[in-house]
Amino acid sequence: QPQGNLRGWISAGSSQGIATLASLLPTGARPLADPWLTRSSNADLGFVLKLDGGPSGRATINVDGILDDARLALDLKLDGGLARWREAPLDLAMTLEGLSAGEAVRRIANGQIANLAAGARGVGPTSLRIKSAGASAAALVTLATLETRAPAGPTKAVFDGRASLDGAGELALSGLALSGLAFSGNVAVEAPDAGDLLLLAGASRRPLVAGAPVRGTLLVERKAGVTKLATRNLDVGGSRLAGNIALTTKGERTRIDGQLSVNRIALLGLFGLVLDGETHATGAANSGGEDTPSPWPDASLSLALLDGIEGQITLSTPTAVLADGLELTNAEMSIALSPGRLNIASLTGAALGGRFTARSTVEAAPAGANLSIEARMTGARLAQLGGGRTDAQRNLGEGNLSVALSGRATSLRAAMSQLTGKGEIELRNGRIEGLGAELIEKTALAAFEGGEGVTRATLQSLIGTERARSALVVGNRKLPVEVADGVARIGVLEIGTPEA
Repeated sequence: QPQGNLRGWISAGSSQGIATLASLLPTGARPLADPWLTRSSNADLGFVLKLDGGPSGRATINVDGILDDARLALDLKLDGGLARWREAPLDLAMTLEGLSAGEAVRRIANGQIANLAAGARGVGPTSLRIKSAGASAAALVTLATLETRAPAGPTKAVFDGRASLDGAGELALSGLALSGLAFSGNVAVEAPDAGDLLLLAGASRRPLVAGAPVRGTLLVERKAGVTKLATRNLDVGGSRLAGNIALTTKGERTRIDGQLSVNRIALLGLFGLVLDGETHATGAANSGGEDTPSPWPDASLSLALLDGIEGQITLSTPTAVLADGLELTNAEMSIALSPGRLNIASLTGAALGGRFTARSTVEAAPAGANLSIEARMTGARLAQLGGGRTDAQRNLGEGNLSVALSGRATSLRAAMSQLTGKGEIELRNGRIEGLGAELIEKTALAAFEGGEGVTRATLQSLIGTERARSALVVGNRKLPVEVADGVARIGVLEIGTPEA
């Protein structure tokens, strides 16, 4: 068996030079170098190869140096030497830390994007540490720690579990695809800003998502080309998430299938996945010419996050917030993902004593996106409108609403101001409390009969008494609804009263 030490230095001052060096690696190791290593622009690495010359052919490899603006250190002990590294025990320790380490992690996480744009706020100084020991064909006990220092605070993810290579011992990285690699274990995540996790995953920060703290544990398992995620206690922005997700990668496509439940969700937050850039304050002019906060962000619509993605996700929640003051209870949602298209195929839930159903699509278009919304409310109790009394004895009738809207714009805020469409409001057995003809008649008679002796307090008492037992019967009516430039116009409701 050979014995001795081999020392050397690897230096390349351009991405082309590093690509040339990567091409000299053993065949099984070349896929691992692409895409993250071959996209680096500078490397100065020293290495030592130690061969002990014993019967087992034990070998040790040490690498230390600079890769871009990060320090790379690697210690690999092969009890079976270079020839038997697949079968014999091995011990690996690797550290990558520095300013450019976060970009390397992004390239590993999303190797299909040639030029990743992190935006104005990029990944801060990052540290990746991996410790793995065992037999490569069996279970490698693995501990991996990823930490980054971001403006919102430190972000940390820790994997604690087991990993193994396939019989060929080859490992290829391509985005979410890790051919030949199997692993299972727990990943503990703690981040003050979900936007920083998106950056590390190879995506860009997203408005309505960025800024939400994330904390919890995921059970991660990869086997036979499928990565499965399960969680029971993941907290995202105060919402507790539980369920399962499966990721399957074939070529340049990744399929996502999942069943999730959350204790509370704001539907507007889902649209954060199709927005680009940072969160910006928005405003809308009121009648006095002053700006008031708008719930609709002015960030550009972009479906780039869905490039190469397809799949189906079902979501259930006890509370889904549609808008300020309007919530669904026991809501269920089915979301279909495809390149350039986010489709909320169905949304159902209870609201205002009735049933709400809707569907919506955001589809990429030149210089923006197309937005379509179809919604229907059936059996809504009119007594629950306006937040008034809702006791069981109070019956003001029911209402149905149907509407179909569409628009095209560069941002959600612009889309809402350009929506057009039609709909209908149907009232059944409608009544308006405190506005009956008797109220007006008795108040007028009291004023005339009392003459100068009638006081304001007397009339207020009479009106209060009569309003409690007065009602204007609306009956069954249908009113057309037209929406143009984001403004809804409802047909005129004419109500007659019986003649005396």
